[in-house]
Order: sequence, then C-alpha cells, then structure tokens
Amino acid sequence: MSQLIVLGGRNGSRQTFEWDPSETAALKKARQIFEDKLSEGYAAFKITRASSGRSQQQQLVGEQLHEFDSRAETIQMTPPMVGG
Repeated sequence: MSQLIVLGGRNGSRQTFEWDPSETAALKKARQIFEDKLSEGYAAFKITRASSGRSQQQQLVGEQLHEFDSRAETIQMTPPMVGG
C-alpha cells in the first residue's frame, strides 16, 4: 500500500490518500491529486528509509519529484512558501 500525504498551509492540516498500484481507480485518483497540487505550487517528495552507516539507524530521505511515481511507498506534498 502506498500513500500520498498532503500537508496544509497555515492551519497545519494533513490529508492522506492511500492506493494500491494494482488498483486502477485508486491509482488514477492519487495521480490526479498529485498533479492538481503540483499545479497549485506544491512541492512533492518521495520519502524512503535509508540506513546511516555504522549505527544502522533508519533515516528518512526525501527526493523531489516532478512526476508522479506510482511505485513510491510514500509521497509527501508541501504547500508553497508564503512570505511578506
């Protein structure tokens, strides 16, 4: 099971959408949400776990995505930065 996590803006909301890559309808919905959020200025990151050297501790590593990756275990989307 894969998940798409969409972080909110000022209110700190978080939405999670799950899909199974073999289920066409759920995959299509996740891809559409991803593309909609990208067009709104969100940044997308594929999150993977990696071991860190001698300590064998697990770290989370983010790789920026510009296209939907249906094989990703976790994709996190963050809203655009707002400043003033």
